[in-house]
Amino acid sequence: MKKVLYLITIFIAQNIFGQQVDCDLQYTAPVTQKSYSSSLACVNENVGSNTNDVLYEPTVNTLIKTVRVNLHVMQKSNPLIPDNFVSTNPDHMAYLNSIFNGGNYPSVNDVYSNLDAPLWGGATNDSYIVDSRIRFQLMGIYFHKDDLGWSNNGGNCGSYCYDNYKINENHELNIFLYGTHDINNTSVGGCGPGFNGESTNYIVYKNTYIDYLAHLPGTPGSGLLGGNPGVVNPLIAHEIGHCLGLHHSWLSTQFTLFPDIYSPHLSVWCSPPVDQYCTNNVMGYSNDKSFLSPRQLGHLHQLLSGGWREQNN
Repeated sequence: MKKVLYLITIFIAQNIFGQQVDCDLQYTAPVTQKSYSSSLACVNENVGSNTNDVLYEPTVNTLIKTVRVNLHVMQKSNPLIPDNFVSTNPDHMAYLNSIFNGGNYPSVNDVYSNLDAPLWGGATNDSYIVDSRIRFQLMGIYFHKDDLGWSNNGGNCGSYCYDNYKINENHELNIFLYGTHDINNTSVGGCGPGFNGESTNYIVYKNTYIDYLAHLPGTPGSGLLGGNPGVVNPLIAHEIGHCLGLHHSWLSTQFTLFPDIYSPHLSVWCSPPVDQYCTNNVMGYSNDKSFLSPRQLGHLHQLLSGGWREQNN
């Protein structure tokens, strides 16, 4: 019976993921100054195009690349006041799953699979790619009671959570939802090392739980399962972009690499339909993060298809 169940499982998995490419985190010492010491690499890449071409852009025929993700929730050690999501609350679990798996639109997978048309202070009418052909598979949700971890040891971009609680880091991206490193700052935000050649890839993200409590299910401005769907998920999509090798889209160096991201555009929080030079690029600072340019997407696929990242900042 066990053998039969195993064969059935293999058959189902092959049919579900047969058209996808799984991505691993690979750690290798850099060989030149412009080489990355960490990268997300995909195996068995066969897109039918030369991904080493600087002008490469994915198409509807590009194989989907799947990045595996572990989600960690950092709680306070007091079991009565964890000050973060808990595994025993079904609403909390539904919300956490929805970050990647839908139900709280736009999920991270929604952002990358259903990109919007580019905005630059209004509609541009330029052609764009709707589906990035990149997906994220949530492997597990883990809860850790650690007072230092709840504040990420007082650091916005520090590696405390990663150093102490990373799981399968050579193959999976670890994302940590911690409380806050500054009790006077309740803004939602995070940090995703990777675009500056860091030797590790992870995301630390603050105040998700505060945002959830401010937008409980059914309250004005909340997503279907709670939280502000226009804030948390797109910002996580932004930080993932950093981990995959993209820098902020308003930097002049990015205009050189990706001439299709519109220059100039604002480096402050802005609204694309209203503010001049404001774009809806995922890697920007606007309140609408729903577009990645064809060249940006081509760059992501180049990096996910090999063991090295070309430094891009």
